[in-house]
Amino acid sequence: MGIPTAVLKKRYEEDECKTNAKRRPAIVYRPKTNAAGRRKEWWEQWEEGEDRRVTNGNLSGSPIDNLIRAADDFKAGRTWPTQLGVEYLWDQFRRYVGLPVVPVSQKTSKPAPDDREELLDDGDISDNDIDEPMASAIVSGNGFIVEGGDGLENSLPQNHTEEGTPTDSDEVMSKEKEEQLLFFLGDPERAMKIFLSSHMRSEGLIWSDRNLIAMPRLLSFFFNFLLRNNVFPESSGFHRSLAVIDLARKELPLTSQIAKALPDNFSEACMECWGKKTDVFRPPPPTMQEENSEFELDADQTEELAKEFEDDLKASSVQVLDNDVIQEDTTTGITDESLDTGVEDNSWHDWRNSDALGNSTTESANWDFPQPRFLMALMGPTGFPITHTTGVVERSVRRVKSITPPPNAMDKPPFTRDNVPNPDPDSVEFGLEQRFTKVVMEPWANWDATNDLMPQILEASRGPVAEDEACPDVPGNALDGGLKAHNPHKDDITVFMEPLAAEVLCSGMGIGGTWVQLVRSHDIDKGDAPAAEGEGASEMALQRFWYLEELMMTLPSYYTTTESQFSNMI
Repeated sequence: MGIPTAVLKKRYEEDECKTNAKRRPAIVYRPKTNAAGRRKEWWEQWEEGEDRRVTNGNLSGSPIDNLIRAADDFKAGRTWPTQLGVEYLWDQFRRYVGLPVVPVSQKTSKPAPDDREELLDDGDISDNDIDEPMASAIVSGNGFIVEGGDGLENSLPQNHTEEGTPTDSDEVMSKEKEEQLLFFLGDPERAMKIFLSSHMRSEGLIWSDRNLIAMPRLLSFFFNFLLRNNVFPESSGFHRSLAVIDLARKELPLTSQIAKALPDNFSEACMECWGKKTDVFRPPPPTMQEENSEFELDADQTEELAKEFEDDLKASSVQVLDNDVIQEDTTTGITDESLDTGVEDNSWHDWRNSDALGNSTTESANWDFPQPRFLMALMGPTGFPITHTTGVVERSVRRVKSITPPPNAMDKPPFTRDNVPNPDPDSVEFGLEQRFTKVVMEPWANWDATNDLMPQILEASRGPVAEDEACPDVPGNALDGGLKAHNPHKDDITVFMEPLAAEVLCSGMGIGGTWVQLVRSHDIDKGDAPAAEGEGASEMALQRFWYLEELMMTLPSYYTTTESQFSNMI
């Protein structure tokens, strides 16, 4: 352009050519989609080319060294979703197993300002040297040395030399983490059962549906990576661990679905009919009131104490008014006109027709309260509340043994007792079997090895209960009747559930909650029950059904606790 210019002594980062400038194209992120146009999940993206991923290091060292190297190679070179918490779940697994968690150092693409000026003053430094990342070494608290900007590919345990020879590992790895690694390598199947059940519960990882889906899928990729690269050729436990992970992919999401589906409408309708049977506050029994009767005051003592209290108030210059004066003052000036809610200058407006800021709205606020469930809405006109009542109330953890859906067609009840004014309990129970799914729940003894949790019979329970030596505190409220005593430690129970709610159940999974028995009224009233007639009547007369009033927890079928986790190494 013919304009004289001078070359500056120093070059700065923002210096660039201002002539023939071209607009840089905007970078638009477009997520990968499948053939149907749906956005691919992260595990679908990982599956592309997963069979070609191999380890980069030498796996001729000890099992612990091979596991550490394989875990590093598994993480390197993958696209980890940043907003779905997958990398956080991977770190949780590494901590549980005992692997060091490598913190990702922030990449330094430019030197510090002071160092930058010193480099520019040196004439031997070229311009390209400025853009190169500065070498750095960060020693993490878990024993890893992270070199360079990213450092993940070149990271080595601190107890290794550059040749891969391990040094004294006791100086850098705690005894606890070493035991965790040995336990995982010795029994990976049990380690995965614990991690995907009780450990996830204790760490709070089960309260997110995203974690329940992502965790088993993440571990499935890792264990397939170990097996594909033959990291542990002599161990068959990793094949069994993969079977546990596949089971977790199915059952972990079901634990959340079951918790949302139960108690179902039938259970809520039964609770609405017969009341809540779980432990609630009850007034003290009459015996306690009789024991405290000596502290009650008669009329003379009450009047004397009231006069003393009034004298104390007057001595403190407090005006004491009679009840008649108070009632007269509070009602003075109140007229029908002042009670009119349609006054326009009411600064508070009508709270029913106001929004959150106090502004009036034309439509009234819609307060949605839970609508009660009624048996009539589920079963139509029925004598169920008359023929049946509640019996034993048990709080325990049981597992699904079998699931029997209702028949497709409504058959005519085989038992009819004409000329009897009261409803027939056999016909009522047959109607229940035609409408609802029967789920057989078996006791789950020692489901939690860390606590001695035994089944409990609650105070609202009615009916015979078998006295078991393992549970000596069972209330002795058994009735003298023909009903078989219920043993909470050995007997199976048959629970009625809505077919839609029972669809999420899976055989072997555990449900902890309060189970309420449905017995016939004559079982509790000790009355003479009318003899059932017809084919199959005697078998149905011996059956008693249950419903779930309160759900406390849902457990996968492989639920395992951490008791004696390291006993094989002591």
